[in-house]
Amino acid sequence: MRRVFVLALAVTMALVFSAGVAQAKIEKIGVVNIQKILNEFKEAESVNNNLQTEKDALQEKLDKAQDEIKSKKDKYEKKIAKMSEADKKKASEELNKDLTTLQDTFQKYSNQLRAKQEEAYNDIQGKIMKTISEVAAAEAIDVVAEKAVVYVGGVDITEKVLEKLNGGKASASPKKKESKSEKKEEEVKIE
Repeated sequence: MRRVFVLALAVTMALVFSAGVAQAKIEKIGVVNIQKILNEFKEAESVNNNLQTEKDALQEKLDKAQDEIKSKKDKYEKKIAKMSEADKKKASEELNKDLTTLQDTFQKYSNQLRAKQEEAYNDIQGKIMKTISEVAAAEAIDVVAEKAVVYVGGVDITEKVLEKLNGGKASASPKKKESKSEKKEEEVKIE
């Protein structure tokens, strides 16, 4: 689902920004790493966690209902030899009704969850696109493209977009350790 979202976002960005390219002279091109933004945007992570929690709760309800049907079926199978044909038919109809109800419930839950996911991802996508536009305007960037499709050039605004999305805190990228040769170069410059 996430790959589809990333692909859809990249295509949308390409279409939105390519319309402006045809009409105006390009002076400055920006690039963003959408995958990094999705991975490090705190709100997107929170939304994913909430959706996963809801999915797990729904799955637990479905599992419980399925276990109840299985238990009922097992009871009928133990008694089947002693049951009359009418009772066998009634038991079979009850089990089929329960299974149909379970399938309908599963479909209902799936549709509800899918709708919530779509709404949440559309909201996240809107926030990301708006923030990219705001950062591009602030940096006087005419066009912004996905970093993966730009081979050479472009101003990378990914960190600035993340900083703005996360309320002033850029991504938590690990600090690079200095090598011994870099430390020696620094010592030489100081002297």
